[in-house]
This record gives sequence, structure tokens and C-alpha cells, in this order.
Amino acid sequence: IVCLGGDGTILWVSNLFPKAVPPVVSFAMGSLGFLTAFEEESIPTVIDDVVGGDFFFTLRSRLVAHVVLADGTEEAERHIVLNEVVIDRGANSTLIDLDVNIDGNPMTKVLADGVMVATPTGSTAYSLAAGGSMVHPGVSGVLFVPICPHTL
Repeated sequence: IVCLGGDGTILWVSNLFPKAVPPVVSFAMGSLGFLTAFEEESIPTVIDDVVGGDFFFTLRSRLVAHVVLADGTEEAERHIVLNEVVIDRGANSTLIDLDVNIDGNPMTKVLADGVMVATPTGSTAYSLAAGGSMVHPGVSGVLFVPICPHTL
């Protein structure tokens, strides 16, 4: 797939494929691009390289999320995301108190506006703006980032 645009275009392309995403060669035509690998001027050269087999690719992980309501019922829809999953307080003006578990095991308790779980790809997006670390896309892991936590 040839992707012309910015990071938002790549996120959109990722959403088109609920399972495996085919290889994407991306050209920066947007205003900000952590995911776009090449500049617009290099399109002819890069396409020739790809057709000739002279390329490499970086595998990127995605997250699958689903909603579990307070009464324990689960929504059927699954959300497959390239950047992050956010749980926030919505329109409520107070902080939320979250008990965070991983595979049923207690991890931490958070008093904040919300939390996000981000992939290494998402580490340069909302996660970075919320104070999270930047992580190389080759790292196998996820980031857990509180959003405006109460830290007194």
C-alpha cells in the first residue's frame, strides 16, 4: 500500500485492516509525521526501490480493546488500534479512581483524569503529550500512562 499524507492517514489505513496490515510505504505530505518514512520528493526513487526489492520494513504492534461495563457485561465490538487506548472521565469534572489489573492481577491504583495504554508506535502521540516516554517501535511492550494524575 502506498500512503500519501501524514500520521493520521497511516492510522486510517491501519483501521482498514482488522487482521494483518499489508506492507505500507508512506510519504510525508502532512504537517507532522513520526510514522511517514519518506518525503514527497522521494516518491519515484522509493517506488523503484520497492519494486526492485530493495527495502526493509518495521513490524508494528496493535492493541485490541473491548469495553467491560461495571456490571461485568462485555460489549461485543472489539477495537483494534495502532496508537493507544484511553479510559477517561468523560464529561465528569472530578478525577476518576481506577484499580488497574493486568490479566486479573492488581497492578496499581490511579487517581487521575484517565489512563492510556499505548503501543510503542503510539508513544510519540497522545502518550508523549501526556508525559509518557518515547519507545522504539521494535520494543515488544506497552506503555501505561496516567493522564493528569493526582500526585500529592
